[in-house]
Amino acid sequence: PPDHVYVTSGTQDALSVAFHLVAKPGDTILVESLTYPGIKAVARTMQVRLSGVDLDEEGMLPESLEAQCRSTQPKLICCVPTVQNPTGAVMSEKRRQEIAAVADRHGVPILEDGIYDFLNHHDPRPIMTWAQTPGYFATGLSKAVTPALRTGFLVVPPGQSDEATRIMGGMSLHAPLLMTEIARRWMKEGRIEEFEA
Repeated sequence: PPDHVYVTSGTQDALSVAFHLVAKPGDTILVESLTYPGIKAVARTMQVRLSGVDLDEEGMLPESLEAQCRSTQPKLICCVPTVQNPTGAVMSEKRRQEIAAVADRHGVPILEDGIYDFLNHHDPRPIMTWAQTPGYFATGLSKAVTPALRTGFLVVPPGQSDEATRIMGGMSLHAPLLMTEIARRWMKEGRIEEFEA
């Protein structure tokens, strides 16, 4: 639903908002053992601990994720299942279902960074569509269109809209209006698809 989708100041801002929704200083968040430096920056500013999940050619290994969930009691699982940064791994549909199943067994939400989904023709679908535990999905236009267009999006679970609004108000007030309007027009006109092609 539209009231679960937030326009942010880029994907980095979306990731930060999601971290703030679920974690507090001292909490643990699970990430890929090789992870995007922006995730580390958010964790440092929030004083949350990151714990790495082992990888293979498809990204996070379900058995390693299972072991980490048991040993660390994480508040969030954060991953980039399509063109993972820095390894370039792409999770198959089967792997996404396995990751969702582990998250559900432990009741841990997933934050999926879909910034590179356009490189895989937005397929397979996001992990959150298989998970029963409500999760988060972050993406943006900086990679698909231009780094100068700092427009991102964050999908939040039901019941978190008020808190997400409060957190965004404290962090950035709102996404830059001019960039948001440019993005809106380009989406409406079909220009985004042209840039992605």
